[in-house]
Amino acid sequence: GGAASSGVDALWRDSAVVESRSDVEEAAADASSPDMVMAARAGYGLGLMHDRGLLTPFGAMTLSDGSSALRLGTRFTLAVPRGLDLGFEFYGEQEDKSGVADAGRNLVLDTRIGRGFGGDFGTVEVFSKLQAGDEEDYEVGLSARMNF
Repeated sequence: GGAASSGVDALWRDSAVVESRSDVEEAAADASSPDMVMAARAGYGLGLMHDRGLLTPFGAMTLSDGSSALRLGTRFTLAVPRGLDLGFEFYGEQEDKSGVADAGRNLVLDTRIGRGFGGDFGTVEVFSKLQAGDEEDYEVGLSARMNF
């Protein structure tokens, strides 16, 4: 079939979207995670470049026993030839921790290049995360997910 007449289908198509790590996954990966975490994320995707790209302004909020965080930003994902997906996420974040007087304020650029392997077999992804502000940090990594 041909391309859809609107960009709505791009919102549901897995091949055009490189998912970012969710707020809940990040909190669960932290050894000092609290017992309870509630996370919400809302955004609206706009199809670009003949539905190969997706621009998604978003807002996210995470609440836990000892902290809360608010993020506002945008994500751009692009499906390119050879089955590669590119993702760029830029956001501002404010995090309040219990017992800490000042809120942490940061700007974050999260980039990802991923490749899926046929249907639901799995993906390989290279990522980098640059954080500037109250907590400066830089992270580079490789992740792989295999489905059996």
